[in-house]
Amino acid sequence: MAFGKRIAEILETGEQTEDEMIEQVKTLLPTYSRREHKLWSRYDTEGETIPLFCIFDGYDPLGGRIGEFKTGRYWSQQMADDHGQLTFYTFVYWKKYGRLPNELALIWIETQEIAGDIRPTGHVCVFPTIRTIQDMRVMQERIEHSWAGIKALSAKEWQGVLFNNPS
Repeated sequence: MAFGKRIAEILETGEQTEDEMIEQVKTLLPTYSRREHKLWSRYDTEGETIPLFCIFDGYDPLGGRIGEFKTGRYWSQQMADDHGQLTFYTFVYWKKYGRLPNELALIWIETQEIAGDIRPTGHVCVFPTIRTIQDMRVMQERIEHSWAGIKALSAKEWQGVLFNNPS
């Protein structure tokens, strides 16, 4: 996770590094006009409003393109197609703009561990993926279920979740 965060910082700031492999990886990544783009929306249901928030790693508002960068040893097309984070991002976008994004992709930066250090291998793979209105209905149910669970927590339990949970 620390390596992924570092890569995100480098991509967001455009920082040049001394690391040739990271610089090579940067040239292989798709470009987006906005990095770390925050999007707020809401979902109105049964007389209440559920706040929605996400941060797109890469976003082009004019093209309706959303990209999520992931590091790690392995990602596949199936994993991208099943990834709930991308479904949630699509849901927030849909609620905000009333349409699905034109493009949605998981961009995998392959890494390996060498002597305890996480390093990029130089391999980048873009997994384009699609979410449908049916996927939005399923996500809607998940959000409603999660919101009900949040509301069911007492104030004391909620504070414990926020401030005492080591994860």
